[in-house]
Amino acid sequence: MSTDYTTEKNQFNSWDGGQRFRVVVALALLLFGSFAAYDGQVFYGHYLKRCEEAPTRPECAFLRLAKPKSRPELGITIDNESGRWALQIEAAEEKTANENANRLWSSGANPRLIKVIGRNKTAFYYIQLGRFKSQKEAFGAGSQLKARGLLQDFVVAEFKQASK
Repeated sequence: MSTDYTTEKNQFNSWDGGQRFRVVVALALLLFGSFAAYDGQVFYGHYLKRCEEAPTRPECAFLRLAKPKSRPELGITIDNESGRWALQIEAAEEKTANENANRLWSSGANPRLIKVIGRNKTAFYYIQLGRFKSQKEAFGAGSQLKARGLLQDFVVAEFKQASK
């Protein structure tokens, strides 16, 4: 009779503790893995955004995020605070004026776009650089910029505020 009892006990308790543990662990890994796959891209996007906003955080050190290039020094003193005169580049359509302004900006200048409405309500854009107290200072700075190849033709004109 004792042998029948142990045989019955083994039939009802065919799963021992180790097998139960393996099944629970497999289900937990499956559940957490599916959650990680579902939420991984969103989490990674938030992580990259945090690192772009504050790249000095310790968890962002290994990312080696691209640092923005610093603008080069123009090397010419252009007073942007006061003065009646400015260097003005010829009129162009908006796309060409924006391209020229971006080229000047990347070389270290602070260009301003001036919108002028011409005949037949067509818009032209001038680019102005700097503010100078005298025309002589403006011509001197303009010739230096021309010698460096940043300007081809320029005119000294009265300073105008940038277009909005």
